[in-house]
Amino acid sequence: MARRSLLLALIASLALALPAVVEARRGTYLVKRPTARSTRALGNKRIKASRQGIVWAQKRIAKHMKPTPLIHSPELSKRYGVEVYLKVEAATEVGSFKIRGALNTVLSLPGKRRQRGVVAASTGNHAQGVALAAKKNGIKATIVMPEGASQLKAKKTRKLGAEVLLQGSDYGKSVQIAKNLAKRDGRTFIPGYAHKRVIEGQGTIGREILRQLPQAD
Repeated sequence: MARRSLLLALIASLALALPAVVEARRGTYLVKRPTARSTRALGNKRIKASRQGIVWAQKRIAKHMKPTPLIHSPELSKRYGVEVYLKVEAATEVGSFKIRGALNTVLSLPGKRRQRGVVAASTGNHAQGVALAAKKNGIKATIVMPEGASQLKAKKTRKLGAEVLLQGSDYGKSVQIAKNLAKRDGRTFIPGYAHKRVIEGQGTIGREILRQLPQAD
């Protein structure tokens, strides 16, 4: 039987798992679930991303980021009996795939709306993605992070030029604060995952994989 290729793209957030609030203490992350009340801010709408949307997203972000490497792992291939390839999203400017969705969303905004700036809520990776996307487009970004969020990630986000507000006892409450802020200032709120343009931006990983490894199953 022919050995089948196995691709590990490391895009677990697309499963829309329940967000967690992460607190960093000497390198150890303590996870706290949002309360049922604050989770209402996250919403439960069905998101309809499209293949054509991913194609357009690829064209939008191509001018702002290079494709990340796809490397073959002999050790993992031997261990699992299939050809294993790793998509190295840690090679992006912010160290995660989150820049893809943030860039695609910002670049999708009409000119005047984009110039008003963006707001997001995050415990870290999405924060840096939105901050860098805003910086590349010369617009203001405000990121609301839970009070117990990683100070290191907050510092990195500020370094990328974003305003960081440590508000909200958990992620759900930070989301609501960010939404209220965006509404008050007439800016665009960019969700961390439950948004068509965000999902289509993350989906560009798949298009890159197919270009780098056309024979992938």
